[in-house]
Amino acid sequence: LSLIILIPFDLNTVDSTQNTPTKTKGKSGLIETLIEVGKKYLKDSGPTRDAAAFFIAKLFTRKDLHGSGYLLSFSVWAGDVLHNPKTSVWLITGTLQALAGILRLVPRDCLTEALPKISEAAIIKNKWLKGGSSLLRKLSMKVVQRASLALLPIKVAPWRYQRGHRLL
Repeated sequence: LSLIILIPFDLNTVDSTQNTPTKTKGKSGLIETLIEVGKKYLKDSGPTRDAAAFFIAKLFTRKDLHGSGYLLSFSVWAGDVLHNPKTSVWLITGTLQALAGILRLVPRDCLTEALPKISEAAIIKNKWLKGGSSLLRKLSMKVVQRASLALLPIKVAPWRYQRGHRLL
């Protein structure tokens, strides 16, 4: 699956369900299938969870997915997972890993639509993690920190090195 997201052109051109004239109602496209497969492996307890979280984060860095609504729907799903107290610990860990990866890799201007949902979900999850796992607390704090940093305005330091402005 990781090779599919490395394709340098639009994923809709590779999607075979887009070109069929008789598109089945229940059949989803390639992007939806990739997201669903990633969500399925987020609840594993081994290295496949880490790989799925990285896969989802790298999938949302693609230029053809910016502004398409897939990130917003994933963040709503992640909020529902984190709000549900009956969710397994493995799925919560995988979801927080995916959110931390998304906040790390996706450009800031593409996060504007999903950032309120992500930060709200992570803050609420952080409130009821008082006696829980240290890994969950670490991941929750990582998501809160990265979401907070993404909300701050960009400020370029005036003292930074500028190539070509040398004085002797």
